[in-house]
Amino acid sequence: MKYTNEQLQINFYKNMEFFRVNNEKLFRALQSPALRYNLHIDVHGFNIINLQNNTLFYPLIECEDSTHFIESKGVNSNKNSENKKKQYAMLAAHKDLAKTPSKNAKWKMHLSCNADLSHNFTDESKLKITAKYCNDMYKNCIKKVIESSSIDFNKLENLQLDSKNIMEYGIKDSIKVDNSNIPNFLKQKVSMKDSINLDSNTKSNIESSNQKCYDLKQEYINNITESYADSKFLPLTCIYGLLGGIFLQDLLEQGYHFHSLIIYEDDIDLFRISLYFLDFSLLFSRCGSDFVKNSTLIMISQVNTDIISSLIRKIRVTFSLTSISLKQYESKNVTLLQEFIAKERAAILRGWGSFEDEMIGFKNALVNLKNCHLLDSNIKRCNAPICVVGNGPSLDLNLDFIKKNADKMIIFSCGTALKVLRHHGIKPDFQIEIERISYLGDVLRQENLDDIPLIFGQMTNCDAVNLSVESFAFMRGGSASAYLETKNISEDKKVLSKVTDDNLKCEKMKQNSMLDSKSDTQNKIDSIESVANLDSKKYEDSKILKDSKESENTKIGQKKSHFTLEFSAPFVGNAGVALSAILGSDVILCGLDCGYIKGFSKHAKHSYYGDESDKIPRDCFKVAGNKNLEVFSNDLFYLSAKNVEFAIAFYKTNHVINLGFGAKFKHTLSLNESDFSLKNIDKNAGIAMIKSNFKKATLDVKKGEIMQIIKDYILKVEEILDSKNNNLKEQKVIESKSINLKEIYDKIDNIESILHSLISIEKNRKGIILLEGSTLHLCHSLLISSIFAPKNLKNQSFYNELKNIFTATFRVIYDELVAELQII
Repeated sequence: MKYTNEQLQINFYKNMEFFRVNNEKLFRALQSPALRYNLHIDVHGFNIINLQNNTLFYPLIECEDSTHFIESKGVNSNKNSENKKKQYAMLAAHKDLAKTPSKNAKWKMHLSCNADLSHNFTDESKLKITAKYCNDMYKNCIKKVIESSSIDFNKLENLQLDSKNIMEYGIKDSIKVDNSNIPNFLKQKVSMKDSINLDSNTKSNIESSNQKCYDLKQEYINNITESYADSKFLPLTCIYGLLGGIFLQDLLEQGYHFHSLIIYEDDIDLFRISLYFLDFSLLFSRCGSDFVKNSTLIMISQVNTDIISSLIRKIRVTFSLTSISLKQYESKNVTLLQEFIAKERAAILRGWGSFEDEMIGFKNALVNLKNCHLLDSNIKRCNAPICVVGNGPSLDLNLDFIKKNADKMIIFSCGTALKVLRHHGIKPDFQIEIERISYLGDVLRQENLDDIPLIFGQMTNCDAVNLSVESFAFMRGGSASAYLETKNISEDKKVLSKVTDDNLKCEKMKQNSMLDSKSDTQNKIDSIESVANLDSKKYEDSKILKDSKESENTKIGQKKSHFTLEFSAPFVGNAGVALSAILGSDVILCGLDCGYIKGFSKHAKHSYYGDESDKIPRDCFKVAGNKNLEVFSNDLFYLSAKNVEFAIAFYKTNHVINLGFGAKFKHTLSLNESDFSLKNIDKNAGIAMIKSNFKKATLDVKKGEIMQIIKDYILKVEEILDSKNNNLKEQKVIESKSINLKEIYDKIDNIESILHSLISIEKNRKGIILLEGSTLHLCHSLLISSIFAPKNLKNQSFYNELKNIFTATFRVIYDELVAELQII
């Protein structure tokens, strides 16, 4: 493309008009004069100038091709031949960046599954339906790859599925394209590599296998890069620094589309330069689809993690599998944004569940809730703080506090923390459980649960529920069984499921908090009073959940007989936090670490897990610690920590004090034992108040309604999978027609959009959530198989094979559910 001064001005005006209409705040910011950076133009072409030190970003380079020299009346192009051969590197650098990003070593591609497709198999003994059909998609793809490659399949070793190859639920290894070609002006080492480079961990993984398996993995990698190149389509694309954005305009002119796009620029002046070159109206039209709105995020000088999280929750499958990024410079915010997106990509892969897991919990709930005391919607807080005890390593450092203050607070023991407390002579006031595992009963028998009241999630193992002389149930949100209708036995009245804003009449103890601050820290407590209450901040944080399944039910008021407790997973500690936040005046966290602490084992001493290594697992990343110790998290701990924060923000207790040495949580006070004291309480009255919130109830299972919801959902999904490409004029799809990867992404995003839409209606949740997890796994397998498939076989016929496997899963699930409900 040839650029003239006139064309640059036209581009700038059109972009300013675009932002005036679509983002007035950004428009006003762009009107301010340049203070730090600006576009520089002279006989050598374009450059970016630092106005504070008068230096240029791009160096002069020898150039035979002068096609990109600007043509303008204001620029003298009749220089001597020596000058004609020199040009600023800006255009050449951007031209190079626009060369097939999925194959370009200057870009980095992230893949959240193993490069050897056979290592992504799921254990069929645990998920007999979901795993079987997901694995069938992989097997189909592997067969196609073998058939189309020059590799001798008969000589391949280690391809057959064995226990070492099984990666249950998941996906741990990643492929990364080396991003070593950073421009010279940024003073980074340049590596002239033309091919994809694997990160060291993955390369070591691959080379440890037999050479033929390495060849097969390389075949997969080539197929992945070809998939995006041939489709002129890129997955989630993160650009850290446009530096003019000429490369992005070049990609648009080549016909590229983007699934979603996150652009970060460190300074408004740098971003303003891109308005001369990049057509933002065209860019926004090439991002996202009808099913993913607001999929282009632009951040300038600040990182808004809430907006990113909101986007991610809409596109869990397509966001989590692959992404591509380009980093043009280093900065603190660039590093922060990169780390946040990496954590979110890891966490979003967790917590999907499956039909099989849901049915275990569903059947347990039908038994546990036949005649039980269930957490009522009209909750009254007790006038006492609740201490939530987790089994993290820092529990050992909190035991003295718990012993000393046992009479001044109500103790919630979460899961395996019970053994540690028993060992130290501490009897908790309640034991919290949510596990479905079959051996939970044996674990609790060892600790003599019978004299401790049990508060359990409806899906908890039935054997464990019967071990305590007193047991109280709550509906753990996120599970299908949590949204079954119930009846209060005393009233025998059917309940509604419409959510209201004011139905939950929690007796808030703001004026009567049970925390006394000591004289030497009185100012500290007073100064953080408003932060502890967090009323305005909580409201802002809660907005990002509007697209998740919790959206309708996370308003505390619920006009129905039972209360559905959201944010109470994935760990039992999450349930403990959520329960204490709605039942107590204040919350104190002990041993709830949500991570690994450097130099400590994973759990407290004398716990059910015995002696453990203090080695930090490889898949961990560093997070902010609550105290002075180094803390590392992984995808599941990270998800747990976020749900702790959401629960605290939503349920609005007075103060939440974190005494632990693990992860730091938003909305909590990081205090030491010496920073506060507890008031004397009537502990028996507090315990009695907690118990009074659980009313006698029973289930009202509407089998026909559940089956109709599921049947309608299956038909919607099948319709999406069968939908034809809108660009096809022919009604009959040609079997050999190549499938564009964007079509697959659109279908998967459409399915997830339908999931979000249906789950937002509470009456649907008892049916849709049964299939949600398996649907996501099937979509994930469909996408993996599509991008791993060889170019010459990526056609309608291959897609139909995958689609048939997908829909066959639903037929088997439907028949299984019919059989299970007939037994009930």
